[in-house]
Amino acid sequence: MTSAPCLRSTALLGGLLGLLILLYTGIFAHRALLGVDIMEARNLITAREMIETGYWFLPTLHGESRLAKPPLPTWLTAAAIRTYP
Repeated sequence: MTSAPCLRSTALLGGLLGLLILLYTGIFAHRALLGVDIMEARNLITAREMIETGYWFLPTLHGESRLAKPPLPTWLTAAAIRTYP
């Protein structure tokens, strides 16, 4: 009777280990291929400028208006930076 829970926990541990290995080889090992998107950096800089200037209505990038993209991702990034400094 006591071997069934032990067998279940061993199977669960093996499954979790297999999932971690699959994630590592599928995602983390090839992170150099993904690269950093320039838009992510622009959103971060724009969000930082929003926080520094306190002007949240009009997104700017290096002091110039940035109206080509919707501001929602930038607002969310700025809110996250202010929430978790």
